[in-house]
Amino acid sequence: MNKSASCRDVLVAVYKGTVNDPTSFPTSSRVHGSHHWSFERLLSASLTPHTGTAFTTSPSVHPVLDGILGVSLVVHSHTNAVDSNRSWHGLYERM
Repeated sequence: MNKSASCRDVLVAVYKGTVNDPTSFPTSSRVHGSHHWSFERLLSASLTPHTGTAFTTSPSVHPVLDGILGVSLVVHSHTNAVDSNRSWHGLYERM
């Protein structure tokens, strides 16, 4: 074995119980909000093409499309406001 290979083996260290450990992900649970995040991602992803479609078509031609956009924006804004308040409140309590 050459000298550089032995030095490389000495420099590599793995510490258990530190930030080097992999993150364990919690299991999916309806009670703890995993389905909530899936719904929010779906809603956020669908708002982009939906907004473009609503602005390019006339409101008198597709009033249902405008209604769906309005309700989707309200739900999206509400869930994000609640989640950000919950996150900041939890951060404030830990300080």
